Amino acid sequence: MSISGDSFSISSVQVSHVQEHDQEEQVQGSKTFEDALVQPESGGGSSSITPSGKQVASYSMALGRNLLGVGAGLASGIYVATEGLKATLVTTATVKTVDKLIGSDKIDTVDLAMTGVDLSMKAGIGVGMGVGSTVISLLSPYESNPDTLLSDKERVGTLSKMFDDVQSNKGVSTQHKDAIKLMDDLGDKAYRRTGTDENGKPTYTKMSKEEYRAALLHGAHVVVKGTGTLDAFKGIDGLEMVDRSGKGKSSHYTTMDEGIDREQYGIDLPMSDVGGDGNGFGHLLAGKTSHGDTFFQLEGHGTKTWGQWLKHAGDLFTHLNSLANVGPQGVIDMVEGSQTHIVINPD
Repeated sequence: MSISGDSFSISSVQVSHVQEHDQEEQVQGSKTFEDALVQPESGGGSSSITPSGKQVASYSMALGRNLLGVGAGLASGIYVATEGLKATLVTTATVKTVDKLIGSDKIDTVDLAMTGVDLSMKAGIGVGMGVGSTVISLLSPYESNPDTLLSDKERVGTLSKMFDDVQSNKGVSTQHKDAIKLMDDLGDKAYRRTGTDENGKPTYTKMSKEEYRAALLHGAHVVVKGTGTLDAFKGIDGLEMVDRSGKGKSSHYTTMDEGIDREQYGIDLPMSDVGGDGNGFGHLLAGKTSHGDTFFQLEGHGTKTWGQWLKHAGDLFTHLNSLANVGPQGVIDMVEGSQTHIVINPD
């Protein structure tokens, strides 16, 4: 590692400093994050050439919803067209009978039948396409693009205010306030991936505190150098933590580097009385990355009770449908597998 002035180089992943949103301060120089921070997973994952189990499940769900949409569209379209053709046959036969009874040949029943067939087919196609697209839309993932989500300044501001309001909320325990504050205090050093440089390496841009807070509540995955942050969570006196280190208790970091023990904890945070969409701060998952650094993220629901497990399973379905993280206030594509997570500057 070399240090020169206010910039340092640890590896080859370039981080771009740009003018921070809504602030006049221009950060000079450049920083490079350690590979372990940018690539927190060992082995497979979304960054691997070989598809992960989650990717296979997501692709299967995408194929399934498209097939279901096509099937529903075809079925409804055929039904409408068939009913139209039946009505055309009845109408044509009726007109022909009436024509004979009154001795009139003024109505061209062949033309009438062709018009009926044409209208039936057009109606079937229109209804089929409408039903198919509606089914696919209903089953499609929620909006998870960080650029789109964080550009909604009103929404970002509302979510950011939750971090301020919770600290003055008398119904929230001191332990929960401390855990939330521990996450919040890292927001001044948060960076998110915004592209790649000319060498194909990921580039990172500093986030505003409000953006960081909103991203957290949408479920953004955060990686912090070392175990200090994890130790701080564990050191909060009286904070109830559920051990999720065992197999099957978490899908994050299932493969660890040699000499590093898998360590993950779940913490149920205040929900109903702290604002947002009724789910508050949800459930905090914190632990070690494959390389031994700290990670944490807010999840929609915990795993402490059967009721929470069921809701957590619903969140898993949402996650597999999009591969985006599911937080207490929405979903966001800031995940470790695709290296779109938030990095805390290790200064």
